Amino acid sequence: MSTPTSASRSHELTEDPFLDEILRNAFLSAVREMINVTVRAAYSTCLSEALDFTCGLFDADGRLFAQAGGNPVHIGALDEELQAVLAAVGPVAPGDVLMHNDPFEGADHQSDVIVCVPMFHGDTLLGFSVNRGHWSDIGAMFAGGYGLARHVVQEGLIIPPCKLMRGGELNREVQQFILRNVRMPDQVWADIQAQIASARVAADRVADLVARYGVERVEAGITHSFAYAAKRFSERLKVIPDGVYEARDALDDDGFGNGPFPVVVKVTKEGERIHVDLTGSAPQAAGAANCTIAGAKAAVYTALKAVVDAEAPFNSAVGDLIEITAPEGTIVNPTWPAPVCCAPADSTTRIYETTLRCFVDVLPDRVTAGSYSSGLNAPGWGTTEDGREFMWYALGGGGGGARAHADGLTTQWHSMAMCGNESIEVWESRYPVRFEKRELRTDSAGPGHTRGGVGDERVFTCTAETLVSGFLDRWKSAPWGARGGQEGDSNTFAVVREGRRLTMRDLGLESDGKFTNVPLRAGDAFVVRSGGGGGMGDPFTRDPELVARDVRAGYVSPEAARERYGVALTGAGEIDEAATAALRGGDA
Repeated sequence: MSTPTSASRSHELTEDPFLDEILRNAFLSAVREMINVTVRAAYSTCLSEALDFTCGLFDADGRLFAQAGGNPVHIGALDEELQAVLAAVGPVAPGDVLMHNDPFEGADHQSDVIVCVPMFHGDTLLGFSVNRGHWSDIGAMFAGGYGLARHVVQEGLIIPPCKLMRGGELNREVQQFILRNVRMPDQVWADIQAQIASARVAADRVADLVARYGVERVEAGITHSFAYAAKRFSERLKVIPDGVYEARDALDDDGFGNGPFPVVVKVTKEGERIHVDLTGSAPQAAGAANCTIAGAKAAVYTALKAVVDAEAPFNSAVGDLIEITAPEGTIVNPTWPAPVCCAPADSTTRIYETTLRCFVDVLPDRVTAGSYSSGLNAPGWGTTEDGREFMWYALGGGGGGARAHADGLTTQWHSMAMCGNESIEVWESRYPVRFEKRELRTDSAGPGHTRGGVGDERVFTCTAETLVSGFLDRWKSAPWGARGGQEGDSNTFAVVREGRRLTMRDLGLESDGKFTNVPLRAGDAFVVRSGGGGGMGDPFTRDPELVARDVRAGYVSPEAARERYGVALTGAGEIDEAATAALRGGDA
């Protein structure tokens, strides 16, 4: 077979905007099919239930041109990684499957592994279909890839650019090297095959388009995809007035008693130029507070997309319009060997929300207050009495920040992820756990003219001895309110043992949010409480009828309605007009 050539970038075709749009949407449809295949074929609940993966199509130069759905934490963070992989592996051929997860070569953390399939038409390389999925285990010193480490190699297997398959033939040495270094090889291999299947489906769909329209016309559609996204973003960037906008927040700790770690964002908008400067953010942490540059970029891209045009497609051409400064050696761009397992969750989310916070006063209709902003990641591992090894991976949503004209989302994922809430029934059928309850948390939402979203509480009893690791932030600080709105409640982990509720520090740990391999006994209950979103606007201006409705729903207690909203209710749950007027200073 001759050496593959990349499809030409020059097009001497009659302009056909109608067909261009057909092709652009066909690419997006292929990505959505990748998502469906992954969900149906994956084994782990991480992929099949929580949907912790992202799919995309890339051109022959490794630039993203189509992404639909998936995790925003991967937005714009895949092209540099893919380009690093291509530079390392050399020429590709039909039937190849590439893999990679090095967080210091464009990935975000080891648990997120890309599987890449080259897309060919004959000898012509059209591009690549890529699935980045969160493996339920990556062989770290703690199960599940989330825990407390001081060195990146403690966080799991680092897979350099490699070919899992060559010309359709499995490279068994690579396969066995990976599977011998993870706890649940059958589960991991099943998920890898799901990723490969999804990538191949997209390659088939692009091949169908080539068969129908020809290589040059499909390449023209790729070019149009770049141009459409860039033009739309550039035009709608005008919604941000020229100026300089600044905000700051912090991560609570790194699990070793250090912190807080400031996150500083300055946005400069001038005409069609926008520059986001993260200078002033804390030096890189010894423990769990660092965010890879890939994650930092994704956070900035997602925040600006939300402000400028939430419905717009994102690809590498849009990323080219955004300048980002992230100094090396800081928590927003750490250097080897900084631990980075938290990058796709808490650290990334903090950068996202701080970027969003820059625009609270100038564009309040386009931003939210602060959210619970954590992945609430808690993997558990052990062996049952009959010798069966198990590993579960708990993660979940919480309260979103209030919007100017609507309450925050309840028990939904933070804005850097589009994961799903896992099925309790699936968990109990697979793992030695028994769920005691999952319920919304009264008074967790931050009061405001529009209130924050409500957090929840999950309590499940371990029916076998289990080592549990955990990672969350916002256990010291709280989700911030905006424009007079109040804070939401914080996140917490806890253990119920012999009827006593114990914080992680009660168990002798340094941090209530970050810990590794804590032994739970059979009969211990593990508790995950997600925080509520911050409110927006003065809570004493909230419609009393809405407050009464929230009390009836259990979102707000009668006491909080009175103290935090200035709304008095009768014993029957009706509004006491006179008492409310008095509480609100005469304005019912």
